[in-house]
Amino acid sequence: MKFSIANLKQKCLNLLVKKMGVNLKNIIKIEYQSAGYTNNTFKVITNDSSYIVRLGNYDKLLDRKNEKLIYSILEQKKIFKCYYFNEKNGDMIRPYINGIIPDKENLNGKLIKLIAKEIKLVHSIKSHLNKNVLINNYLQYKKYYSRCQNKFVDLYKFILKKNKNLDLVLSHNDLSNKNIIYNKVKHTINFIDFEWSRLNNRYFDLANIVKDLGIHNSKYEDMLLKEYGHNLKKTILTEFIYVSAFFSYLWTFSIHSYRKINSYRKESLLVFTRIYDELTK
Repeated sequence: MKFSIANLKQKCLNLLVKKMGVNLKNIIKIEYQSAGYTNNTFKVITNDSSYIVRLGNYDKLLDRKNEKLIYSILEQKKIFKCYYFNEKNGDMIRPYINGIIPDKENLNGKLIKLIAKEIKLVHSIKSHLNKNVLINNYLQYKKYYSRCQNKFVDLYKFILKKNKNLDLVLSHNDLSNKNIIYNKVKHTINFIDFEWSRLNNRYFDLANIVKDLGIHNSKYEDMLLKEYGHNLKKTILTEFIYVSAFFSYLWTFSIHSYRKINSYRKESLLVFTRIYDELTK
């Protein structure tokens, strides 16, 4: 079901009143921030607090119970703060985090090192709850293999089989630059939107951020690997850039097609075809 911005705004306000006890008279500003693939987000400023209110959308492959579990783990480690989360529909209230989204314009060595350290921090989490976290399923979109040439599917399968014994760690699993907030003044970063978080190998988060920042085969990619440590191999990272892009491409066929999704599909196609040529030359 689709909602107008006005209806979503009213739902956002109702949620803040009911769950946070916010007095509507104290609201200074409410701003519609974004329409994600699986949610709509508002920024709300009151006299004494600032909130991000995320209104969840339906995706049959999303597991909100798993997402709730992830927030429990992250809050234990003081990595993420969530005021309210509804595991039935994905609605969430969290503190507003001041900062900007990293991109090529503001990218530098210090920022890359911060990102590497934060990925390493998430991957290092040891909790008794980890055993209950879902494992990433690379084959969940295999019914869409027919949407591309066999040679691309064959390489995807080959890479996954070759690396099937890599150790599993708690992963963000959707680590685009849009899910990172960088505070230039405090020189800190925060990861957000853990709704696809899973147990996965160490390479996948790194591959996602290399892909989305467009830093493959650059000094920043080398810096990211070095700062992360664990003696990771650049060749395997390249393989998982391919896996990430191909996986993203397949995912776009699982949801309703519209301009934003079609654009993302084309971007993913360009990446994995380019990496295919690099891996098979």
